[in-house]
Formats: sequence, structure tokens, C-alpha cells
Amino acid sequence: RALYFDDKLPDAYYIRGMYYATTGRNKLASDDFEKAYKLNPNYWLAYYGKGYYSDDSVEALKNLLKAASLHHGAGSIKIFNVISSILSNTGFHDL
Repeated sequence: RALYFDDKLPDAYYIRGMYYATTGRNKLASDDFEKAYKLNPNYWLAYYGKGYYSDDSVEALKNLLKAASLHHGAGSIKIFNVISSILSNTGFHDL
């Protein structure tokens, strides 16, 4: 509904992207995460969502690293855990 009234709300695109991601519609989720960070290039949650739900490890790492560079709070630990997991799953065990 929020996007019906104002299609320039990055939070609304992020929330809809999370809905799509958790219901298995990753392409739609990715599109909404991208809309969110295009509207607000400093919106770390959109980069995190796009990275977390990506099927492409390189694309995931790119977005997660961008999220980590923008967010310096307690959520940083979660971001780095996901980055570590992706690196480990792709064969980089000793970094």
C-alpha cells in the first residue's frame, strides 16, 4: 500500500523485497532491493538483502561487502558471518 501512495520509499521496497525473498521469489526480491538502494545509496539493508538472497556467490559478496561498508552497528557481526559462510562454502577455508 505504501508504494501506491509514494513510489519513492526505499523502506517499502526493502520490506516488499523481504516478503518476496521469504516466499521464494528471489528475482522479484532482488529487483526491489535494487530499487531501494537506488533511491537511497546508503541503505545498507537493501544491499544486505540483495546479497543474502542471491544465488550468485560473487554478486552476494559484492552486495554484502557494500552493506558492511555502510553499516557500523551491531548488525555488522551478522553481515560478516554471512560473508564468512559464503567464502567457506566456495572453498576459501583458510582466510
